[in-house]
Amino acid sequence: MMLSKQAGYTLTELLVVLMLLTLMTAIGPVALQKLLPGMAVNSAAQTLQADLQTLRVRSLTSGSMGELRIEKNGRGYILLVAEQIIRRRSLGNAVRIRSVDGEEYGNEDSIITADASGRLSGLSLRVERGKRVKSIQINPVFGTAEIVSAYVEQ
Repeated sequence: MMLSKQAGYTLTELLVVLMLLTLMTAIGPVALQKLLPGMAVNSAAQTLQADLQTLRVRSLTSGSMGELRIEKNGRGYILLVAEQIIRRRSLGNAVRIRSVDGEEYGNEDSIITADASGRLSGLSLRVERGKRVKSIQINPVFGTAEIVSAYVEQ
């Protein structure tokens, strides 16, 4: 008489695996919540830098002045070339744009311009959400926008 060997998992092994899966499921969203502000700031800063590049190219190809006007609340901006809106962007996710010294924008200080040669001039910016911040500076030599720093304020 032959005895067959049964394969399978014991109840203890299944409970250990279930406990580990439960633990990982509970920790995952907490870790993700800590990453989201930084990801939102990175995305907004890269989008703003890309839109400034678009402004440069459009001004250069059209031979007219271009502007980036930041909304008063710092939650969005408008790109204009030859006084026509080419893009309107809302940042969302509690992300704001401020001047480098942290001041709120008013009507006059909220403009970055691109001349007909595609050269940018204007204020340096901070893109922030909570304590997560990225700075974008206008390079005075080349007239380009560069992301120069990323940090978490203390």
